Amino acid sequence: MKFLKTLASFLIFIIRYRHKINVNKKIKDILLDDVYLLGSGPSMKGLKLSSLKNKNCIFLNSFYKHPDFLEISTSDIDNKYYVIAPIHPPQDELVWAKWLKEIEAMTPKNVVMILGLNYRSTNIKNIVVKYKLFNKHKVFYYYAGNYSGLVTEKSINPTKNLLASETVSLYGIYLSIYMGCRKIKLLGMDHNYILYANTEDMRMYSNATHQDIEKTTVFSKENMTLEYLRQYKIFSKYQQIENLFPGRVENLTKGGLLHIFKRENFNEK
Repeated sequence: MKFLKTLASFLIFIIRYRHKINVNKKIKDILLDDVYLLGSGPSMKGLKLSSLKNKNCIFLNSFYKHPDFLEISTSDIDNKYYVIAPIHPPQDELVWAKWLKEIEAMTPKNVVMILGLNYRSTNIKNIVVKYKLFNKHKVFYYYAGNYSGLVTEKSINPTKNLLASETVSLYGIYLSIYMGCRKIKLLGMDHNYILYANTEDMRMYSNATHQDIEKTTVFSKENMTLEYLRQYKIFSKYQQIENLFPGRVENLTKGGLLHIFKRENFNEK
């Protein structure tokens, strides 16, 4: 089944997107230093991030909701990137468009946007074009259509058919590796949603436009078994990354369930 899905997705990639994402060669080895990969886990609540103002940062999905986002995202050089995962049901186009508009409004123009695509007909690129979004930003796209589940150096090349994954943090790591980052430092990667009954406890913010529907879908009692399976797939890919690139990823997240990568402390000063 994975083979057939990958094959169908690959054909769409060849026909629609192959030449458009070849431009990603421009970001190959562009960050030859450490990078901070910033997620939205509950460990980020109250965490002061001003020390990251002059650091290489990759913001993920709804990180714009962090109180320090504007301070640390503003820069005179292109060392701030914003990665968004490919969009998907059950949210519809209007929900995704509203969310992307919020991100655009909050994100300084110096931040480089890296947006995910897949085989679905409703995708970020269509919405960006239709609603005239991110016109003041540099924008790159990547196509995630390899459903093999096998992490290899070849499968994490964003000029090709990138490995499809279950969470934006994996896309952030793939892109960090491609961009040449020496150390990839994770913050806000708690991966402990399964410990909470309320979605507002699962993240640093109480709610987000594209996640309101989760209470009755992803995290409903009927679907929690599928969520456990999703977490297994995520952690499996993390372990493969650690096996491929030992010690390259460090987890600065305080607490949480992600114990695969070496733990380090984050200095707020």
